[in-house]
Amino acid sequence: MKILSGHNYLIYDTPIKTNFEWTNIDPKTSSIIGMGIRILETKNGVTKTEINVPENILKSDTVSIKVNFKINGENTRTEFHVPIKTKR
Repeated sequence: MKILSGHNYLIYDTPIKTNFEWTNIDPKTSSIIGMGIRILETKNGVTKTEINVPENILKSDTVSIKVNFKINGENTRTEFHVPIKTKR
């Protein structure tokens, strides 16, 4: 997962573009699940998304993003925990 703003965090109530880059994984057999995620397109091994998490929704200032995919036919799952900050 690559946050295109150049930061390692998201900002509440702000659409942030992110890319999920797939290596040796067919994006057609994958899914991305998490609060405020919108998939924009998948092309050339990259799934482009936009994440916009509303403030006061989460219990902590971290959003969990779950990614499911297959490697050699076996279901695999990983999870990212991304910090979120408020607008300044």
